Amino acid sequence: MADDRWRMGFHITPRSGMIAPPLSITQDKGQYHLFYQWIAAQSSADDHHQLHLSSPNLIYWHFEDENIEGKTQPPAPTSLTQSAAHLIHPDKQAAALSFAKGPALAEMREADHGFDFSEPFGSTDEKGRFIALALMNDLNAPYSTAPSGLDWTNCLTVPRELTRNDKGKLLQYPVTELEALRMHTNRIDPLTGSLFPAHRADIIFSNIESTSDVEIDLDEGCKVIFTNGILSLQFTDMRIGAGRNTCEATIGMLHDLRLLIDCSSIEIFANKGEAVLSSRWFPRSESFLARCHVNCEKSAAWTMDDVLYLTYE
Repeated sequence: MADDRWRMGFHITPRSGMIAPPLSITQDKGQYHLFYQWIAAQSSADDHHQLHLSSPNLIYWHFEDENIEGKTQPPAPTSLTQSAAHLIHPDKQAAALSFAKGPALAEMREADHGFDFSEPFGSTDEKGRFIALALMNDLNAPYSTAPSGLDWTNCLTVPRELTRNDKGKLLQYPVTELEALRMHTNRIDPLTGSLFPAHRADIIFSNIESTSDVEIDLDEGCKVIFTNGILSLQFTDMRIGAGRNTCEATIGMLHDLRLLIDCSSIEIFANKGEAVLSSRWFPRSESFLARCHVNCEKSAAWTMDDVLYLTYE
């Protein structure tokens, strides 16, 4: 698994074959449990099995079993009306309940303007956070999520915590646990860029100048652009985009920007997750080059660890 150049390092993917809905996540006695339907390569859509992964922290996942005979059933989702309610601080209960009822998942779908986002799912954990993921695939799209020679397709987004800002707008942002996967600080100049040893990186630009445009060139085949109030992801190399062209979100002002890169996925979070662009991509080089023109007060970048190869061992 680790030798596949497009194999994820910290996004859940199948060992082979395809991830398909229905999908679910819950927490029971401190342990997170994630269930997805798996369709084997070269099989029909009707030939599927339920797979079960568990994690103590949302980043290190362990393959538990394959429910071929229906013996493994997902635990009941954690909600405020069940046993986890007493674990949630009273100040967080109202917000958590609004998420538990479901509207946030519909809003989550509307707020992700990327090429590859569908089937969001989530639940409230024992800390009172609403944790959500989604399938990084548009099932009706004409572009590819499995270029020729790839024996697996589809992956999930990173786990995101859903909150609301002071205006009630939904925010979706990577869970803080992912910061434990930051390995080495990779110096990045916001006006020139940086070279990374591999396509696994976490890049943050903070306090972006309100009157300036932004342009970030990734591997000279993909661009993140902000101009005239619109944030866009544009593929200039069709091999890297595998048929994707341009997606965009109208956001007005851009205050901060986070790029989470993991081999064949890009997740772009604007304004602490007020708008998101999620996309697959298929870079050709071994190293990862980011050229930047971002007028901001602060920038930071890290290489990210590869932990997915441990999941199915």
